[in-house]
Order: sequence, then structure tokens, then C-alpha cells
Amino acid sequence: MRAASPNGVLNRFEGVSHWQTWALQEWAKRPLEEWVTHPQEEYRSAVAMNPYAPTHLLEGLTNDQSEFVRICLVRNPSLPLHALETLVRDPHWQVREELAKNHRTPIHILEELSNDVESNVRELIAGAANVPVHVLRKLSQDADLNVRKRVPTNTHAPIELLQQMAEDDDEHTRASVAASEHTPLHLLRQLSQDASDRVRIALVGNPRTPVDLLELLFQGASSQVRWHFAVSRSTPSHILEALCTDPDEEVRGGLLENDNLPRSIYGLLSKDPDLNIRFQIARQQKTPSDLLAQLTQDPEDEVRGAAIANPNVPLDGLELSAADASVHIRQSVAENPNTPVYLLERLSKDDAASVRRAVARHRNTPAEVLEHLSQDGVEWVREAVAGHQNAPTTARLRLDA
Repeated sequence: MRAASPNGVLNRFEGVSHWQTWALQEWAKRPLEEWVTHPQEEYRSAVAMNPYAPTHLLEGLTNDQSEFVRICLVRNPSLPLHALETLVRDPHWQVREELAKNHRTPIHILEELSNDVESNVRELIAGAANVPVHVLRKLSQDADLNVRKRVPTNTHAPIELLQQMAEDDDEHTRASVAASEHTPLHLLRQLSQDASDRVRIALVGNPRTPVDLLELLFQGASSQVRWHFAVSRSTPSHILEALCTDPDEEVRGGLLENDNLPRSIYGLLSKDPDLNIRFQIARQQKTPSDLLAQLTQDPEDEVRGAAIANPNVPLDGLELSAADASVHIRQSVAENPNTPVYLLERLSKDDAASVRRAVARHRNTPAEVLEHLSQDGVEWVREAVAGHQNAPTTARLRLDA
């Protein structure tokens, strides 16, 4: 028997190899019975993935020696449900894992897999949409932390089970309830009284935790909890502003990892007493241009240089810095990707070789400036010209000579 058509099959499966692609293209030419006995697994896996393959051929592949073939078989939407039962005790854990992920897997198989020796299989069962409640109750007591943590994320976990887990002696279990977006508000409020920092941190990171609870958690919070406030996208702006004056430098630095900072926080951090924090603000491309302009006047060269090299710094900041007394600052101007040609031309005559080399490497440096720099007295400046894609032919010939 031949396959009906392989069209559209490839995009239904992940990880299709070149061998499988070729095999799929051959389906219309050769009988599938020849493929299932082929010594190479790529041929047999092509049949295992074929939704048009006869049932008896798919059933025969449940005993295939290759776990990859059996994994492909589990993914096949045409595999009869009774055939899935033969794979529930498969010796290879990835086959059983594939069963646990398959939305077609019957409930009685999910129940059996909830006893699997591999914790990652049990973890997948804990998150399965159609897993029975009594199985979730059992998995909430699992010896593996990751399995227990998965239970509160299941939308079908009953409130009484979440309540039970919220009162568990193990702080990791309570924290998993605090972190779940499916936990009801009254349990979040209950957990806000928890003495464990792990639970408090989970509440801080939960986008459903209301502002009044966050304010309560912020009062008297440890530096570890405050750091999680700093990095959380859900932290309200007034708490973020309070963190800008936190006595712990690491907490203030955590704000720089938050990709949801309001403009006011950038302004406060740009005046931070710690050099490293101002340096990081100067480097960030999200920093408003007017703040970058202010940072170009910072007393520390390291901060000024970072602001000047930032692509979003205003042009007047580049113009003023091009004549700065510091070599580091002038080099930062030459390294800014948006430095205009007229400033690059001026800096190509700079006394410092490091500045001229930066000009020779800049993408916008015109050919006539590269021609001039190809005759520079410093070898590493000339080498930079040789590697520039816009270097004129005359310059290349001179440098190759």
C-alpha cells in the first residue's frame, strides 16, 4: 500500500531531519511496507509520522527498537488510542514523556504515568489539562519539588488543594502556591503573612498580587526580597522610587534589570552615588536622551564615556566631547555608531592613535579619510584601515605592499 499524500505533514512535527524529509518525499513512490522494515531508523520514523499510514503498520512500530521511532509514533495523530497503551511502560523515559505531553493520551494512562519513576514525566502529568483531581492531590505530596511546584499551575487544581498546599510545612510548596497565577486572592492574602522570604519573593513575582499586599510585603522586607521587588515588572512605581535610595547597592542595581522602569526611575538612578550604577544607566539604550546628555558631564570618565558611546546620545553631546581633554572620551565619540562624518574627519587627525584607530574602524568613515589613515605612522591604525569594507583600492594596494 502507498501513502495518500505527504503534503503538509512536515510542518506538523518538530525536529524533522534531512533524511526524514527525503523519506517523506519518497512515500508516493514506494510501498510503506518496505519502509517499516528498513534498517535505518530515518525510514521507519517517516512511516511513524505519516498520518496516512495504515493502522496495522503503526501498531507494528510500537515495538520498534529505536526510541526515536516510538517518539514519532506517539506524535502521530492517527495512532489508535489502544496503541498508546502499549507505550506507557516503554523502557525509554522520553517516549513516556511524549505520552505525558500528548493531549490525546487517555486519563487512565495519565494516572499510570503519575507513578512513573522519572520525575520529569510526573511533572508533566501534574500540568496536564485533563488529569483527574485525585491524581493532582497525590502529586501535591510528591517527593520531587518540581513535581509539587507544577500542581498549583494547573487550572484544574481545586481551591481546597491549593489551601492545603498553602499550609504545607515545606516552604517550597507554599511558595509554589504563592507564585501561581491561578491562586485565589484570599490565599494570596493568607500567604502574605508567611514568615518565609521564599514565599514572600514568590508573591512579589506574581502579577496577580494586588498593590496593597505588595505594599505590606515591602515594609521591613529583607534585602533579598527588596531585590526581587526591584526586578519585578509588577512592582508599582512608588515602590520602585523608594528602592532608588535603598542602602544596598545590589538592590539599586537590581532596578537596572527591570525592563518596565518608568522614566522617573532612570532620572533618579542617573544621580546615584555609586559609579557603577550611573555607568550602567549611561550604557542602557532605554535611557532617555536628555539624561544621557547630563551623563556626558559626569565627573567620572567611565560614566561619561559610556554615555557618549550610547547611540541615543544627542548630537551636541558628541560635538562637545569631540574636543574633550580625555583621550578616553574622544575615543568614545569615535566609537559611537551615529557619530557624523564631519566629526570623524576631525577625529582622524587626533593626536591619540587609539582615537584615530577608532575612526579607521567606524562604519561611516568616508573613503578619503581612510585613504589618509592608510598612511598613518602607527601600524595598528593602518591595520584597521586594511580591515574596513570601504577602504579604497589605492589604500589596500599600499597596505598590501
